[in-house]
Amino acid sequence: MTTASRAVQESKREEILAAAIRCFAERGYEGTSTREIAREAGAKPPLLFYHFGSKGDLYLAAVLYQLERLSEALTTALAGVDDDLERLRTFVQVYYDHFTVHEPGLSVCLRELRVLPRALGDQIADTHGRVATSVLQRIVADGIVHGIFRPFDPWACAYAVTGILQGFMRLRASTQERLGPHAPVQQVLDVYCAGLVAAPAADRPPYST
Repeated sequence: MTTASRAVQESKREEILAAAIRCFAERGYEGTSTREIAREAGAKPPLLFYHFGSKGDLYLAAVLYQLERLSEALTTALAGVDDDLERLRTFVQVYYDHFTVHEPGLSVCLRELRVLPRALGDQIADTHGRVATSVLQRIVADGIVHGIFRPFDPWACAYAVTGILQGFMRLRASTQERLGPHAPVQQVLDVYCAGLVAAPAADRPPYST
């Protein structure tokens, strides 16, 4: 295959992937057919299977692509930020913005994990854990070591923060519009994240793990 032919093939693959992201975001895994994706991409159905093998493989590629963009955004935003509390705030803002502004279809895809074929759902959950949850765990764990955060379980904290943010993302569009783009993030920062901050030793209430 010539260089030009490979470039054409790669371009068509990217078009199919972009079309899949749009279709899955609108109608979900079960509600989207490969024929619809092919029509959206301006391609013949066999070409989808040539590039991705199956509908499940295409769904996985679409979600992983969006999660990798999240990973890149978090890495860029957190680079050079040393303060643990500021790292936590940065994570919350970037995570929420990614799902609601940059890759809004990703929230739809993650909501489907329990109805997907198990192997597919596990791969997506594992990747989300690697690119997002584990990053937040490290932020919280570092903050505990440095005495910035109270000694809660870092995994539980990461699960709570992402869970609250995902809850806001699942609200109806009309409710999200009423709240506005800043209220959910501010609430997580002002209520949950503020509760993680360790009080000065003299003011700290008793706490046992």
